[in-house]
Amino acid sequence: EANHIPGSQESTSSTNGGVLYYGGNVFINMWSGDTRSMVKILQNLLDQLSTKQTPNLPIESKLQNKVFRNTGGEFLHLLKACMRTGRQGGPALPPHILSWGEHLVKIAESFKEISLHDLRTRQGGRKGRDEPKQAFRIEIIDSFSLTGIEKEIYEDLVRYGVFLRDDRGKSIRGAIIPRLYLRRLLIPYCTLTFSKIDNIALNSSAFKQLLIWPEKFMKEWKKDRGP
Repeated sequence: EANHIPGSQESTSSTNGGVLYYGGNVFINMWSGDTRSMVKILQNLLDQLSTKQTPNLPIESKLQNKVFRNTGGEFLHLLKACMRTGRQGGPALPPHILSWGEHLVKIAESFKEISLHDLRTRQGGRKGRDEPKQAFRIEIIDSFSLTGIEKEIYEDLVRYGVFLRDDRGKSIRGAIIPRLYLRRLLIPYCTLTFSKIDNIALNSSAFKQLLIWPEKFMKEWKKDRGP
C-alpha cells in the first residue's frame, strides 16, 4: 500500500522506498507561468504512450514519474550553458567560480539538499499536525540588500527562472522582502513537495553565503542541524 505525501499527488512505494510523481495534480502544480514548458511536458508524456491503435490509458505512473523528473534535470543541464548577463567591466569573479551557469546549478542543487535534509529531519506544517517540514521557498528574515557579485548571481537566478520572486513577503520585523520560490518544474527532480506551508528561513548573511559558496554552505547547514 502506498503512503501519501502531503502537498501534491505523490506516493511512496512501500517496497522500494522510492517516490513517484504522477497524476494531473503533479502536472498542474509544476506550472510556473511558462506555458511552453508545460506543452513540452505534455508532449513528452504523450510520447510514452504505446504506438498501438488503442493506447493504454492512463499512462503508467512510473513513466509519468520519469518524464516529470527528467524535465527538471534537462532544465538544469541547459542552465549550465547560461552566460553571465551583467554588464561588461563588472566585478571580477571569485577564483572558485569557473563557469557562471554551472555555479547557478550548484546553488539550485545545494538548495535541493538543504530542503531535502529538513524534509527528512524536521517537523513542519500547521500547528497540531505531525508532518515533515516541506519547503521549496526561501524567506529572508532581516534586511535584504545585495551588491556586486552577490547581486549579479541573485538577479540571474531570477532572470533564468531558477527561482521565482514574490515581492509581497514580509520579514518577521515587518520589512518588505522578496520570497524566492524554487521553479516548480524542479520539484520532482529534487524529490520535494509542492506544499507552500513551510520555508527555508535565512538571514541576509547566510543567503549571501549560499550565493557565493553554495556547496560549502549546504554542508555546514546539514552539519549544524544534525542527522
